[in-house]
Amino acid sequence: MFTVPIGVIAAMTNTEIALNVITELIIGYALPGRPIAMMMFKTWGYITMGQALSFTSTMKFGHYMKIPPRSMFFCQIISTVIGSTVELCVQEWMFSHIDDLCSPNQKDNFTCPYTHVSGTASIIVSHYYCCCFVQPVNVFL
Repeated sequence: MFTVPIGVIAAMTNTEIALNVITELIIGYALPGRPIAMMMFKTWGYITMGQALSFTSTMKFGHYMKIPPRSMFFCQIISTVIGSTVELCVQEWMFSHIDDLCSPNQKDNFTCPYTHVSGTASIIVSHYYCCCFVQPVNVFL
């Protein structure tokens, strides 16, 4: 949805625009009070767009280096499968071997701060959707 316009801006200015807040506002207005739907839409709208732009950027670099597009594509697919598999294996190992993972009292400081920030943002914005532009919002919804 946002990939082409943001890709054009990134190609011309070498700057990417962060759409995480915009995607939160869109889904917060469409489905108020549903934080899990907000997190899923944010993943689809923001993270997927970033991955698509990264893929396009590497394909563009391969084009400049005169690497055949099919070879680039298959290399990226294979590296994505290998990287995803390794990441899932490491994550599974961490969940099964590190005690108190993502708790504030974890002895090695594996506290997972980003997951708490993302979850809190999705809860707050899903209740504080775009009605602030129409009428005053009660903060204690």
